[in-house]
Amino acid sequence: MSLQTKLDKITELADGIVSALGMIVLEVKFSQHGQRRTIEVTLHRPHGQVALEDCEQVSRELEKQLDEMEPPLIDNAYMLEVQSPGLCRVLKTERDFQVFSGEMLEIKSRQKVDGLGDYFKGKLVSFGDGRLTIGNPEPIVVNTKSKSKHKPKAGAETLETSMPAQVELAQSELLQARLYAAELFK
Repeated sequence: MSLQTKLDKITELADGIVSALGMIVLEVKFSQHGQRRTIEVTLHRPHGQVALEDCEQVSRELEKQLDEMEPPLIDNAYMLEVQSPGLCRVLKTERDFQVFSGEMLEIKSRQKVDGLGDYFKGKLVSFGDGRLTIGNPEPIVVNTKSKSKHKPKAGAETLETSMPAQVELAQSELLQARLYAAELFK
């Protein structure tokens, strides 16, 4: 059985478990750290957070189902890690952009966007055909002395341009797109 077939089967099993809990599977992957083989399952709860208890529950049930399979899906010993995507998850795949639609993102673009520069935040309005639309974008200014992020000061001449209501970018124009969690730490 191919590696991709195994990943697809694990994803199918995990989807069956987490859908009843109001979550979705973002990613399933194999990793190898020395002799230790690991199956990593990343979960997401739309408009909520994945709790440690959620990860434990899914881990127990998925491990049970994997152990009961005949013939075994996974040969030899493995570690199963069930995790949340993290507060500042980097979005890479089309599925990531679709799952996190409606969330605030921090965008670093390859080129400056009028009125915003190349580093800004905004709400992911939509994603399709390799293009994303960001609503209510605002520049993020980095204080070069302390390297901390802060809101632009009123009257800052370089930022006193009108902000677009929406920005559309090709995914290829992004250096990075990640969940914007800075407001959670205020």
